[in-house]
Amino acid sequence: MDKQASPGSPYERQRQAARALDESVQAQMARANRGLSSVSMALAQQAWLATDAEGQPLPEKDARFRDASWQQWPFNAVKESFKASDAWWREAAQVDGLTRHHQHVVDFFTRQALDAVSPSSWPFTNAEAQQRARETGGQSLLQGYQHFTEDLKKHQSASHDADPQVLEPLTFEVGKDVAVTPGKVVFCNHLIELIQYTPTTDTVYPEPLLIVPSCITRRPLCWPCWQAWRARPPHQDRGAPRGAWRRGFSR
Repeated sequence: MDKQASPGSPYERQRQAARALDESVQAQMARANRGLSSVSMALAQQAWLATDAEGQPLPEKDARFRDASWQQWPFNAVKESFKASDAWWREAAQVDGLTRHHQHVVDFFTRQALDAVSPSSWPFTNAEAQQRARETGGQSLLQGYQHFTEDLKKHQSASHDADPQVLEPLTFEVGKDVAVTPGKVVFCNHLIELIQYTPTTDTVYPEPLLIVPSCITRRPLCWPCWQAWRARPPHQDRGAPRGAWRRGFSR
């Protein structure tokens, strides 16, 4: 059985000195770690190093830079530089004191300007465009330039004095690209035309179905979805009136 050391023995003095040194070191570490546990920080660092060694970065949130080619140098440096500038300008656009409307206007034009200078918007800094050019032997760049010149010619040949109500002739084929459903306009004003389509079945539901499409992309979104939904049972016997904006489904 061990005997207890007397208070004045050398062993007790060494033990007290070691305890004082340990408390001093622990106090310095606590001050450096802002009161956090050094053991917890060491375990967190070890877990981070083990995960980082696997080489699995977080998925890219920006859809413009999700392709694997953006992870290669020098495109990864260009991407990260743009993302840092993008975050700085978006934060700088938030100014205290602006009205809600003016803040939305500033945010809109800031986004437009940033999107215009994005590396994904230029062929020489777009990693995917460069890869596609190598795969096609430069044909993709040539086709893009041809599309650009065609759009430029159309823009230059367009008359600024032309009536905006007069549209260019369409090359759609009736019954194939454009639906032809019998019906009539039952109400019309300066904003809308209400079209009532003729039932395609002998029986219909007593309640009419009114569809008011969005002003934006109303034709490509609403019309195909409506046709597919209406053709499914039990809605195939419903010939209900639908509403359409002027120059929307009424054309």
